[in-house]
Amino acid sequence: MKKENHAAQGIMESMQEAINFAKGSKTGGRITYIFNNQEICPKEIRKSLHLTREQFHEWFICKVSNQRNWEKGLRTPNEVTLAFYAMIKENASQVYKMLHHKPIPNVSRY
Repeated sequence: MKKENHAAQGIMESMQEAINFAKGSKTGGRITYIFNNQEICPKEIRKSLHLTREQFHEWFICKVSNQRNWEKGLRTPNEVTLAFYAMIKENASQVYKMLHHKPIPNVSRY
């Protein structure tokens, strides 16, 4: 029942945003997805690491085109992808280390 209410709320918010957009109002362009009751915003996660899409691809082995489509809301990531983003959001350095078997590089060099 809780999931249904959450989904209904999300649909209602999306519809209101679409109406506002159609009327010419700015919607903010923030594309978020819900996974395990937490918001996942691929663009914000990438930006918080100060990475371009290409750099994000190098770090987390995510296709640049997929990242762009998810950030713009053109495609919806599946649950496995959302879980991966949740892990990056929680502890990017640990995810990087698991993928590359070395510590995360210094972000300032990018």
